[in-house]
Amino acid sequence: MINPVQQMIAEAINSNDPAHNVALVCTEIVRGLSFIANAIPDKEEQDAFIETVSKQIRAELSILQQTQFEA
Repeated sequence: MINPVQQMIAEAINSNDPAHNVALVCTEIVRGLSFIANAIPDKEEQDAFIETVSKQIRAELSILQQTQFEA
């Protein structure tokens, strides 16, 4: 089953301007993560959440860049 984020990304990819629309979806995802981070009352937990998410995003971007070079 496809989740709502996957659905939004699929729709953005299949649009008339996929690069722009996928970038907009990603921006909204980051805004959502920021909202979640700000809802964490403990500053240390908030920092840990942000660091974890940042590491995951960097890892995924690294994979994306590697596949771009291979293509």
